[in-house]
Amino acid sequence: MKNRIMAAICCVIACMSSAPAQEPIKSPYFPLEVGHHWTYRATDLKAPQGKGDPKRNVVVEVERKEVYSVKTTKDGKEVRNEYMGYILKSASGGKSTFDHVVVLTTGVHRIHAAETPINPPLNFFKFTDLTPGSTWPCDSISANKAIKGTFTASLVDVTIPDVAIGQGLPKTVTFKNTYLISFSNKKQGNEAIEIDYWFAPNLGIVKQRMKSQNHEVLLELERFEVEVGKKK
Repeated sequence: MKNRIMAAICCVIACMSSAPAQEPIKSPYFPLEVGHHWTYRATDLKAPQGKGDPKRNVVVEVERKEVYSVKTTKDGKEVRNEYMGYILKSASGGKSTFDHVVVLTTGVHRIHAAETPINPPLNFFKFTDLTPGSTWPCDSISANKAIKGTFTASLVDVTIPDVAIGQGLPKTVTFKNTYLISFSNKKQGNEAIEIDYWFAPNLGIVKQRMKSQNHEVLLELERFEVEVGKKK
């Protein structure tokens, strides 16, 4: 299997120690700092009626920084580049999962999901050519399963009910100039998968929809806050 790793930004000669990890690239559409919290209302849109409350909360926290190391070959020598990324902790119903996310010049990449590596890393928010209607392919492997499909970008406004920013009171907010990034695998095997992400400036993901044959879950931002004084 070929390893298609994103092109290195700087080169380090193999016989020398690697340079310090580069500080993360900042993106207003996915602001990542240690201590940032997003609380989402999660609604199971296909939950059977009368089978309990289909709503719950999902809390996503930027827990810590973590280096992402890439080894490539240049002029017959091995070179290593290191980039500073973040570990995102997602908690719901007493259970937690951890994802590794790195922002590179090409976009936001998921290095692993639920501590399972993705190879090559999944570029789920591309920085170049995000004009409405632009697309880019996805062809990765995770836990021996293919993640293959197409991302499509749109520029939309999105309204979220009862959302609080920082210490503000909850209110219905319409976010302007939001990027809607949609993923479709065009039906692999017996199951089609659709994922929509709405990215708002200075907030990140304010809405997300995940749909498969038997499940459809909607996440809407309930609160965004920063934990002051937490170590970075």
